[in-house]
Amino acid sequence: MVYGRPHRVRLSDRLGHRMGQQMGHGLGQQMGTASNAFLLILLAAAQWTVALPGLAQPPAPKQNATDLNLPVIKAPATLAPATKAPAITQVLREVESNYNRMKTMKAQFRQIVREGPRTVRQESGTLYLSKPGKMRWEYVSPETKLFLTEANRMILYLPGEKRVMQTSVKESDDLRAPLRFLLGRLDFNQEFQRFETSAALTPIEPGNVIFKTYPKRLAGQVESMIFEINAARQIRRVILSESGGTETEFRFTDVQANPPVSAEIFRFTPPPGTEIVYQ
Repeated sequence: MVYGRPHRVRLSDRLGHRMGQQMGHGLGQQMGTASNAFLLILLAAAQWTVALPGLAQPPAPKQNATDLNLPVIKAPATLAPATKAPAITQVLREVESNYNRMKTMKAQFRQIVREGPRTVRQESGTLYLSKPGKMRWEYVSPETKLFLTEANRMILYLPGEKRVMQTSVKESDDLRAPLRFLLGRLDFNQEFQRFETSAALTPIEPGNVIFKTYPKRLAGQVESMIFEINAARQIRRVILSESGGTETEFRFTDVQANPPVSAEIFRFTPPPGTEIVYQ
């Protein structure tokens, strides 16, 4: 609704005309002019609510924005209802269903290590997963290296140093190890406790679901983990926060479900002259 001021001239002109009839045409014109000015002041001071005794108030004429030279305000268009974010429990079940149907997976990854606000290392390459319990991380940037699980051991091969570092899966503190839960039957409630959402958690892609949780099995090593899930219910990002303040982030793109993956890529034979370090 557009509000405007009523015409000020009509009421005062009516009074001036009546005075002119009673007191003579010349005097009425003068009084009409004086009354006009005086009534305009009164009407403005009273915010247009003045009622004069004995004088019937003419009905206020209907006015619109065009008469008053005011901009026409159009009613806003009907807004579509906001899309309700899915409940976190629903998202978890959909992610579980998606990954539990996979036998193999291939994805491009980017690994970022931070100490406080400072980024200390960035690496990237290709990740292969095969159930049960097999993973292969092929690093190509900034240097070539290989990390894989074979049977019950984990192997890190550094070709630039001609060195292999080998440890058992149970004793490993490598932060790639927590992602092995993807290689079994995924059950978030079994692996984690408390799932928290917050406006302080910002996804790297608009529309993604992001939440924070706390691993049950790595409480002494990993304080919390952040997951970002896209609309296809793929794990887009995982951030692991260690108790010492170090943060390791994994980003996954070009995720392929059930690609053909040879079992041979999960076997490793050190090249001749390679030093093997058991940890």
